[in-house]
Amino acid sequence: MNPRNRPADGFPPAALPVDEPPMARAVPPMSSDEATQLRYATEFSQPIRVDGKKIIVSKSLTFPTQRCIKCNQPSDGKSLKRNLVWHHPAFYLLIFGGVILYAIVALIVRKKAIVQVGLCPIHRRKRRLIQTLSILFLLAPYTLLLLPRGTIDPMAIMGLALFGLVVCLFMLLGTQVISPTYIDEKWVHFTGAGRPFRDGLTNPEGN
Repeated sequence: MNPRNRPADGFPPAALPVDEPPMARAVPPMSSDEATQLRYATEFSQPIRVDGKKIIVSKSLTFPTQRCIKCNQPSDGKSLKRNLVWHHPAFYLLIFGGVILYAIVALIVRKKAIVQVGLCPIHRRKRRLIQTLSILFLLAPYTLLLLPRGTIDPMAIMGLALFGLVVCLFMLLGTQVISPTYIDEKWVHFTGAGRPFRDGLTNPEGN
């Protein structure tokens, strides 16, 4: 009796054909747009990113408030809520067509975000001082109206009032803490954070 699986002619069976692996398809090179999108997705996959003086943060992330955003010292435990509003700077050109037109369009196209930031006791007191001085500069010229009529020229009062308004606006800008430079559905870009705080984000071990 022939051994099992041995044909009658005494020769071993022919080797069964082995399926060759399928040839890998050549991957076409990415277009410049695809490469840009991939780079953007990779760079901005981090919830917090520092780009020079700018901080890029995801809207879904709770921003760290345990450190002062100006000096990186421990905060006073109270977060400061910032309602950020941004639209493309080109829409400011609509002001030449009328302030009302600009206001309506800005309400439609603006992007909003809420960011909680921390302040140390020193920077919080500085902010309150600037706010108080701004109100004083705004109201001081109108105290001249209490003087007897004819003592001061009304045009001088109007000039002082305009000067106080301009100074007040500039001082209030200094109390914004952070300023948005770009907002979309997912990301918030803002400036205003101090260099120590930015360095703390990029090098947490150095705190």
